[in-house]
Amino acid sequence: MVQPGTHELGLFRSEGTRKQPRDARGRFVRVHYSPARLKILETTRQMRADMGLPPSPWLEPFGKDK
Repeated sequence: MVQPGTHELGLFRSEGTRKQPRDARGRFVRVHYSPARLKILETTRQMRADMGLPPSPWLEPFGKDK
């Protein structure tokens, strides 16, 4: 059940999630990032930089930013 006020954030989905495709060794072969997820990662990277924390590779889905 979707709680009031949460649909604007996209926290809950009415449809099921799609599985990410994997190769025979279990590694992801194609990962889809929604625009909202990319914005969250960008904001998180900026917040870490503002606090003086080192960059995290977990927050760079496409590798090192140029």
